[in-house]
Amino acid sequence: MHTDSFDAIGLQRRDMRERELEAPEGVALGANLLVRSRTLFKTGDGSTAGGVWESEPGTARFEFLEFGELVYLISGRIVVTSDTGEQTILTPGTCASFPPGWTGTWVMEERSRKFAVSFHGAPVRSHAE
Repeated sequence: MHTDSFDAIGLQRRDMRERELEAPEGVALGANLLVRSRTLFKTGDGSTAGGVWESEPGTARFEFLEFGELVYLISGRIVVTSDTGEQTILTPGTCASFPPGWTGTWVMEERSRKFAVSFHGAPVRSHAE
């Protein structure tokens, strides 16, 4: 087995797949939202994957129902608000985790790029449930 290395910061847009954000990944709120992505690794059973995702400015709803995500923001600024009202501001160099069952909105205030690892798992119930 060997180690793969990649330059998530220097990855060029031409090396990424460009498309409009759509379900089940997320739903743009308002105008269509242009995103780019590139999967850099994926397990054989598809339960874990990692890669780079970039978005133009805009607002979107995300529902991590069947999977969770660990994020490291490379560039940009994203204001994340969960449906419970908790707000997190992601700036370059910050990390966030979104457990299975997380739902809410993301406001990409400027072009934003993240490195993310998604993983499948059972939804996590809140303490209030």
